Amino acid sequence: MIKDATTAKELAAELNVTVQTIYRRLKKLSAEEYTYIEDGVTMITAAGARLIAEQGKPDTLPAAAKPASSLLNYDEATRELLKAKDDHIAAQDKHIDELTRQLDGANNRLDNLIRQLEQEQQLRLLEGGGVNASSNGVSACDVKEVTEVKTAKPSIMQRIKNMLSRN
Repeated sequence: MIKDATTAKELAAELNVTVQTIYRRLKKLSAEEYTYIEDGVTMITAAGARLIAEQGKPDTLPAAAKPASSLLNYDEATRELLKAKDDHIAAQDKHIDELTRQLDGANNRLDNLIRQLEQEQQLRLLEGGGVNASSNGVSACDVKEVTEVKTAKPSIMQRIKNMLSRN
């Protein structure tokens, strides 16, 4: 079947696969061990040809071609890395939840303070005393704007009556 050495084209014809498949399978192996160049042509050794032929059969790679221990080590290392990343993500999720809870609490306190401030301003405006700028940090200009906004216009009927009573 396979002689001492063969070219990729000859091996591809013998195995009924493409030349590209031969080179792809050869790449999975250590190409330097199983190939050499003769008269500018890459030759594949008999051992390399056997390994390439066996790669086409499902799960028939020889033990020498399967670095099982390195794959197992790689898989174990990958599992450990993924577990560490999962743990890190879980810790970040907990931290995000805590920060969200704190932010919600701060927003609630802010809403309560705003509501209390608005109520205090309304009470002082209703009492006619205005807002004490020194007690809560509101300037006199702000108070003037608030009182102007809070002062309601007379209804259209009231304005017509006022206009007629002046004349």
